[in-house]
Amino acid sequence: MVALADGAFRDCLWPLSVTLSATLGRVSDHAFDGCLGLTAVEIPVGITVIGDYAFADCVSLKRVQLPVGLTAIGNGAFSDCVALTDVALPSSLRSLGEFVFARCIRLTVLKLPEGLGTVGNYAFSDCIGLKKVTVPKSASTIGTGVFDGCIVLTAMSVVGGNERYVSDSRGLVYSKDCSVLIFCPRGLRGMLVV
Repeated sequence: MVALADGAFRDCLWPLSVTLSATLGRVSDHAFDGCLGLTAVEIPVGITVIGDYAFADCVSLKRVQLPVGLTAIGNGAFSDCVALTDVALPSSLRSLGEFVFARCIRLTVLKLPEGLGTVGNYAFSDCIGLKKVTVPKSASTIGTGVFDGCIVLTAMSVVGGNERYVSDSRGLVYSKDCSVLIFCPRGLRGMLVV
């Protein structure tokens, strides 16, 4: 098979575990959107792009294996995957779309890979279990509201040498020159003077 049509498996209800063919090159937009019985997906080396909302609303999806060589994950690709507990993002990843993992309530720790440049608006919004995030040296654009609603997020760190952002010991993220506060973890407690 060389392609999946947009929405090819959309709203499938039966239990499903998927291994995709490397010849696809891309997972199409809405390909598995709303597949309530999808529990695991293995995306092989050879697939470089996951389309918009490709796995959105797959409420039983617990495990996703992403390949080295994947460069982009589209808008809302894994949004509302409420059973998803862990995602290992490959070092080849360069961009994450808007709302890409929004409302993945069981995600707890997130390490954005070195090489990632862009994190879209609201990418991890309402991930209410997210406690810790590491931003790589390579991150050049962190969108608006990326961690909105992450109510237990208490630790956010930016890897040293990042040209756009820095973090302090409390998990606050600032512009490189510390003139603009970019992010304050929602779970931060105590007195903060700005």
